[in-house]
Amino acid sequence: MKLSKEVLSIDPEFVEKRILKFIRSRVIDAGFSGVVVGLSGGLDSSVVAALCVRALGPDKVLGLMLPEKDSNPNDVKDAVKLAKQLKNPYEIVDITSVINACLETYLKDASDSPTVVGNVKARVRMVTLYYYANKLRRLVVGTGNKSEILVGYS
Repeated sequence: MKLSKEVLSIDPEFVEKRILKFIRSRVIDAGFSGVVVGLSGGLDSSVVAALCVRALGPDKVLGLMLPEKDSNPNDVKDAVKLAKQLKNPYEIVDITSVINACLETYLKDASDSPTVVGNVKARVRMVTLYYYANKLRRLVVGTGNKSEILVGYS
């Protein structure tokens, strides 16, 4: 099926205004003081963080970088650079020890696939985001994309 240009065209200013209004209303309606965003250094989390800063102001957006032993150090550098540009507070929390504790608890042999281990890492990141959000009375803003949702990853 071929889509027409009209179907694929959007009004970016209109879409941005709707997204910013949505973010503001969710935070206000929930009675929270701001949001927590996991910053991976990638495109999805960068766009989400930028939209949240535009919607709420930089002081209400906490960026969390959650590296572990296998993370690319350049990803953290990119995420820090973004947070500095956006002027929002950020923290770097190494989650290696939490991942190791989970794997030691759950793995009875070394046969688990990289997918299993990858999902443990993703869930530890999720738990960490929610820990900070609950502690600070903030909402977690998801940065997953449609592909991740379709395969059950986000």
